[in-house]
Amino acid sequence: MPSCRSLDGEDLINFEVGCYTLYARLAAAARAHFGKPSVKEVLMKFEDLGLAEPLLRAVAAQGYQATTKIQTAAIPPVLEAVT
Repeated sequence: MPSCRSLDGEDLINFEVGCYTLYARLAAAARAHFGKPSVKEVLMKFEDLGLAEPLLRAVAAQGYQATTKIQTAAIPPVLEAVT
């Protein structure tokens, strides 16, 4: 079992930069796959997207409950491409 440790300021900055990088990659993948993404009007909960538990905990720690329109459009195709 992996050990847990507290995050310091540098770790949090690295995590935030990583999230922005992931978001940019997801948006680019959606544009490449669909062209201009067709956006669903109903927003989803992050739990409904099939994200890994560590990502769900990180999202919840930031206070996010529902996806944005671009996340709703971009995340599922990227997860399909990865699996």
